[in-house]
Parts: sequence; structure tokens; C-alpha cells
Amino acid sequence: CQPPPPHPSSALHLLFSISSPVAPRIVVDPKPTVTDIGSDVTLTCVWSGNPPLTLTWTTKESNMVLSNSNQLYLKSVTQADAGQYVCKAIVPRIGVGEREVTLYVNGPPIISSEAVQYAVRGDRGKVECFIGSTPPPDRIAWAWKENILETGTLERYTVERTNTGSGVLSTLTINNVMDVDFQTRYNCTAWNSFGPGTAIIQLEEKEVLPVGIIAGATIGASILVIGFLVALTCFLYRRRKGTLTLHTDREEDTASVSTATRVMKAIYSSFKDDVDLKQDLRCDTIDTREEYELK
Repeated sequence: CQPPPPHPSSALHLLFSISSPVAPRIVVDPKPTVTDIGSDVTLTCVWSGNPPLTLTWTTKESNMVLSNSNQLYLKSVTQADAGQYVCKAIVPRIGVGEREVTLYVNGPPIISSEAVQYAVRGDRGKVECFIGSTPPPDRIAWAWKENILETGTLERYTVERTNTGSGVLSTLTINNVMDVDFQTRYNCTAWNSFGPGTAIIQLEEKEVLPVGIIAGATIGASILVIGFLVALTCFLYRRRKGTLTLHTDREEDTASVSTATRVMKAIYSSFKDDVDLKQDLRCDTIDTREEYELK
């Protein structure tokens, strides 16, 4: 007994399914990974599509391709490898799909703050120390001269710690900033289970223009603008007036020329009439003389 042959419509449907283009579709989503410094890491991302798709792994900050397979293998990672990675699938002329995944690398605290920060003399100044690495710091301390402060207030100085979405921020606030504060180096040190991290920060004075100078500059600029507008208005008015005068002069010149032309025409007409009269008289005289000679 043999099975019946497949129905023609079923075969056609199967053929259509095989040859029909399909945009990229995620099969295995990449998962956020936490690992320790020095470990090996494998990130996995699986896609399906038709025709066969092209797969690339990159970091979010770069377009350099790290891998073209479903897996991205990183050996002996460092804290510099931490961040976001992008798994992208491309079906030519059909569609593109991508997924982002974050890699966390545990290590000593990394302090990312400006080495030089600024404050205004006599105002409240701030020196900031940010730790964005993992794991979060267990302890943060500020040290300057003979002073050490982890939290709270000491004379003119106050330390506050804030947990942000991307790390921990420790702020040293200085009330009534003085000359001595610009001559001091501030040491921010953080500790976690992998060890310490340290940053040295210098406070420099920020120049601020006096209110009088700012107000004077504003008034001076306003006066210049007004003066410019007045001068422009006068210039345009004089130019328009000059154009009107020139136009009037041209009309007068035209009228004068017309009058002179009429006078000349009148003189020429009188002269022409006189010449014609003399010519007629001469002709009459000649005719009379000829008649007399014939007689």
C-alpha cells in the first residue's frame, strides 16, 4: 500500500513558503551579561529569515564588525569591554532587525570626572566625583590637606552621595569659596570588593563679569543699534528725496527743451514763409520780363 501523492495545491503552497521572502525574525534574544574582569564571555543572538540573512555584531559606539555569526566571543575581558553591543540581521531588499545587549564587567571603581573643575570666588562651589563602573562602590572618601570626609559637614565643606541610574555621584560642596580653595588638590577615592580607585581634582576660579559691565555693554549695544537704525532711515530718506529732485529736474529740462523746440519751429516756419514769398516774387518778375521781351 503506497501513500497517495501530495495534492498539487499542497505542493504549490510548500514551494511558495520556501521561496517567499521573509524579513528577519528574532529566534534567540541576547541576554544582559555580568562577568568579572579577566573572564571569557559569549553573547548569543539567533535570527531567521529568507533569503539567508547577513548577521553582524558591533558595539553601539562603533560600526566595526566584531563577528558575523550568531555568537560573539570575547576573551579575557577588561572594564573597557563593558557597554552595549548590537546584533543586527539583514535580509537584502527585505528588511533589517537588530537587538541591543549590555555587558557588565566587574572590577575596581573607575572614577570619570573632570580633572579641573571651576567655582566662583565668594559663592558656593562644587567638586564632583562620579563612579559608573560595577559593582558600585562600598565607600567614597574625600581628602584635602589634613581633612578626610566621607559624608556630612566639616566647617565650610559638605559631602553628599547620590545614586543615579548609571552610577554613583559624590559631591564635595564648599561654602564661601576662598583663595585657599583654589590652591588645594582634592582627592576622591572609592572602594569596592575589587579594590580602590582614585582621582585628583583641582579647583580653579571662574571669572564672572560684574553686573555693571554687563548692564553697560547691553545699554551700549542698544544705543549702537538705535543709532544705526536712525542713520539708515536718514540715508534712505535723503536718497528718496534726491531721486524725486532728479526726476523733477528731468521733467523741467524736458519742458524747457520742448519750449525751445517750439520756438525754433516757429522761427523756422516764419523764415521759410518769407523765403517762399521772395521766391514767388522773383518768379513773377521773371515771367513779366519774358512777356515784355516777346512783345
